Amino acid sequence: MSEPGGGIGLDGARGVDVRHPAGIHGHGGLLGLLGALASFAGELLRELPRARGMAGETLRQASLIASSSLLVMLAIAFFAGGSCGLESTALARAFGFDPIAGGFSAWCSLREVVPFVFGYILAAKVGCGIVAELGAMQVNEEVDALEAMGVRSLAYLAVTRLLACVLVLPAAYLLSIASAYVATYLMSVVRFGDVSPGTWRLFFFAFQDGWDVLFSVLKGMAISAWVVLVALFHGYRVRGGPVEVGIATARSMAISVVGVTAISMLGTLVFWGANPRIPIG
Repeated sequence: MSEPGGGIGLDGARGVDVRHPAGIHGHGGLLGLLGALASFAGELLRELPRARGMAGETLRQASLIASSSLLVMLAIAFFAGGSCGLESTALARAFGFDPIAGGFSAWCSLREVVPFVFGYILAAKVGCGIVAELGAMQVNEEVDALEAMGVRSLAYLAVTRLLACVLVLPAAYLLSIASAYVATYLMSVVRFGDVSPGTWRLFFFAFQDGWDVLFSVLKGMAISAWVVLVALFHGYRVRGGPVEVGIATARSMAISVVGVTAISMLGTLVFWGANPRIPIG
């Protein structure tokens, strides 16, 4: 049996309702949640070809994400980068080697602060928005209406948002790095004035290279994939009323934040744990 319009509510191979298999709480612990997320990710990948005719919706979602979240991400990254510059310069001054503040600022912002800040803002701004929007559509039976009209709801609602994030988030992450870099420079060179701009830039770029930027981007995109998947999963599976939408949003936020922290730690361990890439010695 299939749903009206040939929708994807029932998995034809197993007869499992992929939208509401057990409610948003029936995960069976951490392993159950990870398994449910992996299953949902598989459903999204299977629906990718059907989203080719939905480019307009994908671009609309991309514009909404960029217009509503980009400035917030850049602002928070700027303030976080400023903190890196402030603390790095104060630490270097305490040891009597002011020029190395540029190197400490590069480590702080690129490797740790920007991935954390980007992931947290993504979870709070984009992730919660996705859950609330999809959840409201579920409880108002708008998703069922799409299915009745022959529109594949998973492709139209979830895959288009996933592709929109793929279009927007890499550029947003690179811009966040740039915003943090500007703030570290302003705090170290303009605020303290202990070192010349040229000397600061010398140490700043000596303590990082293209590989470090690539590793940071990979770390940020892994965090982004986790946050977006968790948000789509919880938003698309909501069943009930407004209370359930609120519960799903809060649960998604909590799971996303834990995942962001864990992925950031593991990324640091994998990319810089064995070789911190210090240009000293």
